[in-house]
Amino acid sequence: MPTLVRLRSLFLPASIGLLVLVAAGWYNLVWLPSEHKYLDDRNFRLLSTLSEEISSSINNFDKMMDNASRSGIKLWRPAENSGQGGRGDALPVSGFSTQSEIG
Repeated sequence: MPTLVRLRSLFLPASIGLLVLVAAGWYNLVWLPSEHKYLDDRNFRLLSTLSEEISSSINNFDKMMDNASRSGIKLWRPAENSGQGGRGDALPVSGFSTQSEIG
């Protein structure tokens, strides 16, 4: 009889320990990998979106400079000696590259 009482007194702690081990195994083998995959996919989607935004911003700036060059808009450059009342020079928009390179 004492062995049966002893086994009964160990049953509850052993079952709780087994339950904790199963929960920890599920956490490490099932939940964490799926969470990592979700975060990786989300970060790549964000990186793709930012890349498209930067690319379109560069292309829009390039088109803006092309249009300004074609329309004859002049850029204003401050005079070198602005303290002497110089107003500066108006330069045509021709010093810019018409092709943008995205690495």
